Amino acid sequence: MPGLYPQMQARFDETPVRSSLEEKVTLPQILYGSAQSLVGADGSYQTNKLDGLRNFIHRHGSLLLETPALDAELRRSLESVKRDLNLQPVPLHHSLRRQPFLFNTWPRLGERDLELYWDQGLMVIEGSLVDGWRGDRLSRSEIRKGHELGINLLHYG
Repeated sequence: MPGLYPQMQARFDETPVRSSLEEKVTLPQILYGSAQSLVGADGSYQTNKLDGLRNFIHRHGSLLLETPALDAELRRSLESVKRDLNLQPVPLHHSLRRQPFLFNTWPRLGERDLELYWDQGLMVIEGSLVDGWRGDRLSRSEIRKGHELGINLLHYG
């Protein structure tokens, strides 16, 4: 999440996220990336990246992906990260909607509403939350709502 919390940034095109019990490495609890960063130059999803992310989620981490559209190709790649993928819209009672800021509906940033899908350890934002943090052509209220949603994501992760 570049504009809000630089320590969370990760590059999926480098060495996959790995951790073993013997290592004394502290991994972040949440990683952010765009769905496009999982795609190779030939358009195929990178198996080594997906394996590293699968291991990260299974070790109780959270992965936050941002995508312009949640299409069938992305769903297939996410199924290889999370074997029993069951992405659902975030329910109203979920802590992502309630702590610390209340969201009955997801904010509208610019011309498009955001949609947030969730499955244990995996969150997918359909839309562009990060662009909302930059504030390009957005009202003060839209920017604030984008930041508040980012804080909820950090609080959850």
